[in-house]
Amino acid sequence: MSRRSVYLLVENIRQGTFALRRINMAGFFYPTKPPNGSLGAAATNHAAACSANNPSTSRIEDARLPRPVITFRPPSSEYDAGSMQFMRFSRHGGENHIIGADQRRNVISYDADAHTVHVMPRLNYPKNSTAVSLTVSGNLYVINSFHRPCSTQCFEALIYGRPSQGKQSGRPDWHWHSLPPPPYVFEPGYQLPPSNIRSYTAIGDSKILVSAKDIGTYSFDTASREWSKAGDWLLPFSGHAEYVPEHDLWFGLSYADDHRLCASAGLSAASEFNPPALRHVWEADLDTPKDWVARMAYAVHLGSGRFCIARFFQRALGEEPQEYGFDCREYESFAVFTGVEVRRRGMASGGGELGMVIHRSKRYKFVNEVFEWVL
Repeated sequence: MSRRSVYLLVENIRQGTFALRRINMAGFFYPTKPPNGSLGAAATNHAAACSANNPSTSRIEDARLPRPVITFRPPSSEYDAGSMQFMRFSRHGGENHIIGADQRRNVISYDADAHTVHVMPRLNYPKNSTAVSLTVSGNLYVINSFHRPCSTQCFEALIYGRPSQGKQSGRPDWHWHSLPPPPYVFEPGYQLPPSNIRSYTAIGDSKILVSAKDIGTYSFDTASREWSKAGDWLLPFSGHAEYVPEHDLWFGLSYADDHRLCASAGLSAASEFNPPALRHVWEADLDTPKDWVARMAYAVHLGSGRFCIARFFQRALGEEPQEYGFDCREYESFAVFTGVEVRRRGMASGGGELGMVIHRSKRYKFVNEVFEWVL
């Protein structure tokens, strides 16, 4: 299923709010090549703009952030500033459900198509802002990326049906089910922060893989609700990786190559002595100035081999004034969204090597805001 939009959530640190913006991805892709073989005007302009610099990268255009579609404000008090964690939940085949959970375990679901808010059951335990989430078989799985040693409160799933054991309820509904934590949190020598979840992905409709630094990779069976160790190897990704059926590969951002788009094969059959193979690491999609300091990065699969690559940066303003040994410069923050497409070269002749086509890049600047999530 193709996605038309991605969602950007940013926190306004002065107001204590989280604004959800919908980024229409149609404007990030040039028209496809016409059947007669000509490039077309848009593609020709794109090639001319890139040829003067790096032909493998995209020229960055300044753009205005769209207006928020909704703004969230978590509960707060004199002693509690309030925080939220957000997840995309593609239930029932839909793409536009955004789940928000605050520090007091309250959960709401926002349907961006219907512009409606649904109150959901409360989490069994709070989740931190670095928690990661996956939709598997229509259920939402949420796990803290930083587990406290021996913690049994880090993993839950939002499942439609009867509540978990020990609770009484009538008709089926959405309920949070507590799940067992990865076994390594009980092993001697486990510690934070080095052993956090580095990458994760779903395998089919019943398995989740998570890789933790200095630990290896573990597999969770959603049917049996049991963990097993897949191997001492690590997934080659940083953050979330997603299976793309048209290429039979898992795509994500590379952990070892400056967060470049990469693809891996063999995750379904991976075992202790048969780690997945890294098949492709493409060239950088951006050629950025030296004073841009890279922060977070996301890769969102849009369908049909198209991706949104979102990269976040900071840039110091002015010289380097020092006060008592501290850097007191002001910084500006911004995000660059790039539309890229992975397709086989020589499609007309029946296939070929996978290549990456870089389309358009747009920069969004933030004022009094801290970037948080791209969903």
